[in-house]
Amino acid sequence: MPPPSAPPVQAEAVGPAAVVVVASDIQAGSSSGDRLRLVTSNLAQREGAIATLLPGDVAARGLASEYAGSFARTWGRLPGVLAAPGNHDYLVPGAAPFKAYFAANRTYRSRNLGRWHLVVLDSETATGVGSAQYAWLKADLAASANRPILAVIHRPRYASVYGDDVAEQPLVDLLVAAQADVLVAGHEHAYQRLGRVGGVLMVTDTTAGLTPRTLSTLDPHVVKAVSATGYLRISLTDTGYTLQLKDTAGVVRDSVSAPVHHQP
Repeated sequence: MPPPSAPPVQAEAVGPAAVVVVASDIQAGSSSGDRLRLVTSNLAQREGAIATLLPGDVAARGLASEYAGSFARTWGRLPGVLAAPGNHDYLVPGAAPFKAYFAANRTYRSRNLGRWHLVVLDSETATGVGSAQYAWLKADLAASANRPILAVIHRPRYASVYGDDVAEQPLVDLLVAAQADVLVAGHEHAYQRLGRVGGVLMVTDTTAGLTPRTLSTLDPHVVKAVSATGYLRISLTDTGYTLQLKDTAGVVRDSVSAPVHHQP
């Protein structure tokens, strides 16, 4: 059976630079309260972002009340939210409240932002070569050839805390073949920037809503690690990008810039 055709994606015209913010492991509704979520989301609101990417664990227990309550009054205020689910979002079978809140009939989606193609993937469901997600991503990337690509997923392919997620390698292979530019994950509650893997900059985002984890050992791929609650600010242009980690004081703790693979 042939793979499904890629769904239509939204396109937005942007100026010389478009700002995207990325917040992982918000864990809305967690016992720690909203203080850190409010601090990070208030700072992010000042970035002038036109899109917000969430690499999973949006809610602590995956409950409808957590999305409608804690998330809505913090990071839910940000524009253009495109969310990937994490393992906490799946604590309710099928991530049903996640899907209902984000009006998502499936948990992997994409959209265009100017020249850029934004992709959210689901590490908590089948990711193998024969899976529906693999077939969708293959078709989606083929339909978006020659665009710069920014993707997010919850579990990092290479991890310092929970171990490498080998199961998602088929999706990573597709991104590498498409010459994707950036892949951001979460899950580890500590920022880690890896060297480029197959030409793709891999970053594990920190937590935007919890106390960060201190890393005692690092995966061999990691070239920079920071223990700080915060979020990512990514400035996208037609020809390149700048990715920054910002902490709860608004201080830039890491920054990397690069040209995109697919130039205009």
